[in-house]
Amino acid sequence: MDDVNEQSVAKLNKVLSRKHTIAILEQLSKGLKVNINTLKELGTERRTLYYILKELRENGLVIKKGNQYTLSILGFFVYNAENELIKWLENKNEIKLLNEYMNNSEMFKVTNALLKSLENIIGISKFEPVRIYTDWYSLVESLIGAIKTAKESIDMASRYIDASVLRAMLEAAKRGVTIKLITDSTFSAIRAKYYLALVSNEENKVIVKQLFTLKNVSVKTTHVPYSFIIIDQDQIGIEIPEVSDEKSFLLGLQLKSPTIAEKMSVMMKKIYANAVQDSVIYTMLQEVNS
Repeated sequence: MDDVNEQSVAKLNKVLSRKHTIAILEQLSKGLKVNINTLKELGTERRTLYYILKELRENGLVIKKGNQYTLSILGFFVYNAENELIKWLENKNEIKLLNEYMNNSEMFKVTNALLKSLENIIGISKFEPVRIYTDWYSLVESLIGAIKTAKESIDMASRYIDASVLRAMLEAAKRGVTIKLITDSTFSAIRAKYYLALVSNEENKVIVKQLFTLKNVSVKTTHVPYSFIIIDQDQIGIEIPEVSDEKSFLLGLQLKSPTIAEKMSVMMKKIYANAVQDSVIYTMLQEVNS
């Protein structure tokens, strides 16, 4: 920052630090006419109000048209920035916890309530980064890593079944994690062929038999246009298929957001309620037990 800009910022900060300035900026955002009612609402004297307006105009934050004052473009951005700062300062405890999390992320866990609060303050897209995977194998590897961290629940709707994912889900289920799985009924013949090939491996047979007979694991089937997973009501994974060929994988997204997870959980419940028993899984179990 050069000396000229630094001086401009210093002058601006001096104006903004004056008593009543924030309240005046709020009035200016609506269009301000100086009258007795305005003075009463702001709790300031006419002379003080005019002095602050003069400073705001000199610093390019205010435009005067006739007897009405309004925010300039710069004033609009400064006012919104001040509002965001005020929101942050009103959440000092959350900021303290976030700082602890950032300084010691291995030992400190951000709660869902804190994440939702932060998402409401600064916006979902500005907090937790979204990881993007353009190849299937990287996505599966990341998915397995996320499943291994599950403590309470896994809700998953999938167009695919991968042996390594099933293995990770079995380990999670044995830890007491509740698992709900929705398979895609659209290509059932192809899926049946793949499942039967899957259980031709003796190790996979054991995994399938154990996983789908556990009481805390349930599976249904219906049309699944794209795969998604919700882990512990905060971690999310979403598959985006090719538009021209819905059987093909385009890319996958992974993020942590209890706000989005909550919305997706509602969707999952609706899909699950309308899904039916998966006859392909049943056939696969029969094959395993034979």
